[in-house]
Amino acid sequence: MALGLHFDKNGDLLISQDADNIGGRAVLRRNITTDVTIVVADRYQGKRFNGANDLTTDAKGRIYFSDARYAGEEPFELPNAVYRIDTDGKVTQLATDLFRPNGIEVSPDGKRLYVAAANFRRLPINPLGPHEDRFGITAGGVAAYDLDDNGNISNGRLIFRNDELACDGMTMDRDGNLYITQHNGNPKEPKGVITVLDPSGKTIEQIAAPEGVLTTNVGFGRGKEVDVLYLSAALPWRLYRIKTVRRGHYF
Repeated sequence: MALGLHFDKNGDLLISQDADNIGGRAVLRRNITTDVTIVVADRYQGKRFNGANDLTTDAKGRIYFSDARYAGEEPFELPNAVYRIDTDGKVTQLATDLFRPNGIEVSPDGKRLYVAAANFRRLPINPLGPHEDRFGITAGGVAAYDLDDNGNISNGRLIFRNDELACDGMTMDRDGNLYITQHNGNPKEPKGVITVLDPSGKTIEQIAAPEGVLTTNVGFGRGKEVDVLYLSAALPWRLYRIKTVRRGHYF
């Protein structure tokens, strides 16, 4: 089972795999020309990831991903965390301060790392932590971290919070604005929206989702579709195409 998808600067498709007995709990790289797929990483310090959720890259080709359990009964070996994978395959744990990290993006200038959270307590709780969210997020939120040239983070701060809707997948335009899928995680009365934030966390737009769907992930097209936003949704499972006046960012 795959959750996050991201094309790197070489044109390879990076895949984050969840758990729930049908996911590899790993980050994969697939060459879409040769159809060769390899495991980039599936553990940290010898312990298996919980279920890689979403991922992105920076200009140097380093991979950043969130690892948090959303489903499945496999044993927990690590806390919910954010990681970096260097180009030589080394895995570094960057943060364990978000209760359940999800969407993740690097700013166009490479100086910030943004991480979304979906902290509903009704989802599987990791006994290894973190037991509380450092930023006090109860449902959804976005934290921003300063990112240095070596791919390390500092100065984490909360830039957005919503106590009703979780924050799921994210993407970014060339101006550094974040596009966040938000939903209530309620299969009986599903509600979703795309919230657009400027780099400081100010809400500058909300794109209404079709009634009765959970907005789960979002991404801009490339090439001739660089101004097209694609949205995936659940309950029912759907894919939507949204023409915009913005242009998507990718390294």
